Amino acid sequence: MDNGLIQALLIGAIILLYTLQSLFSKMFNDAYPGDAKHSPDVFAVVSGAVVAVVSLFFSGFKFGPFRWETLLLGLINAAILYGYDQCIIKASGKGPYSIMMVFSLGGGIVIPALAALLPFYPFNKGVSVTQFVAIAIICVAVYLASAKDDGSEAVSGEKPNLRLFFILSALLALCNGLYGVMFVVQEGVTGVADKQLYVIYTFMGAAIISAVRLFATEKKKVLLPFKQNKKSFLYLMLAAVVSAMAVNVLVLLVGVVNETILYTFDNAGVMLLSALASAFIFKDKLSQKNVIGCIIMTLALVMMGASATIDGWLFG
Repeated sequence: MDNGLIQALLIGAIILLYTLQSLFSKMFNDAYPGDAKHSPDVFAVVSGAVVAVVSLFFSGFKFGPFRWETLLLGLINAAILYGYDQCIIKASGKGPYSIMMVFSLGGGIVIPALAALLPFYPFNKGVSVTQFVAIAIICVAVYLASAKDDGSEAVSGEKPNLRLFFILSALLALCNGLYGVMFVVQEGVTGVADKQLYVIYTFMGAAIISAVRLFATEKKKVLLPFKQNKKSFLYLMLAAVVSAMAVNVLVLLVGVVNETILYTFDNAGVMLLSALASAFIFKDKLSQKNVIGCIIMTLALVMMGASATIDGWLFG
């Protein structure tokens, strides 16, 4: 089978898996029987263990010699992953969801693209004019696709705090972008052989941070947040398994596919499918603005995928 086709299928698989993760995570949060503030930490602990097991399977239960560099990079990315989870939870209650998603998507695309311009960055590929234009169009489309007309974008009944909202959204963008960059840096520093071990360090590190936070807040009742009913347990395990599969497919593509294209399709594709799934599964009503945003995003993703051909037509 053609390598390009295989890569396209893997990118499609990543988009589908991360979309399913977001859906199962929402279902888990809705069904979670305990205090809602503990659900992200519970998910981080459980998913960290599941990711470790799945990554062991992907590696054939074999690893090379221990490298402290891999451990250090994994722990750094664990802190970034934890920061992302906390920022997206806190920002969602302070201001418009659509603006938050533009920040998150923008960071997930722009920061790796800018990092690729650095002369010492691994797998330096740069960004073409068509790709840059497509990224800008996608950011506008994300705003349109996620904007709500009923004023319900700030959740949890919290009082809007726009200054704090923009600070948290900026941190969210930074964390989302750095998370992708760190996967590229790891492969450039310690090599392909350490990919799965790096994933284990990242997710187990985030799990440990979450477990420590739970212990600090709950003390002797630290196990209480892990109590589940049948429905929440099912969604928790489905989200964790899908998350583990997604991240292990992702590491197969890092360093092989242009990171700008990879993270653009990943972030925008998940956003697009999630919007459609919310309409069909959760019966969320899509406004005319949302539909236009989804159409624009689809066209921009096609533009991104055909960027080499378009650049050839425009610039020869």
